[in-house]
Amino acid sequence: GMRVRLLEAFARAMPAVTTTVGLEGIEATHGREVLVADDAVSFAGATVRLLEDKSLQRQLAENGRSLAESRYDWQAVLGQMDAVYNLAR
Repeated sequence: GMRVRLLEAFARAMPAVTTTVGLEGIEATHGREVLVADDAVSFAGATVRLLEDKSLQRQLAENGRSLAESRYDWQAVLGQMDAVYNLAR
């Protein structure tokens, strides 16, 4: 669903705006990797802010990409699974 799209945006270094529900299960922080807004007026405001602020676009893109690489990359995920399997042995 939407969470995969958000992770895809992070992986492609694309700044994003989402809702609290859209961010569930993803370890991202409002203002660091993504902007979060839960009502139409706030969402529109966050989107306009992002469109107008190149520095914010760059910051969110870089931080989102870094998060995707360190936490959600297949190698990172598989490493975590290996740890679980090793505990089960």
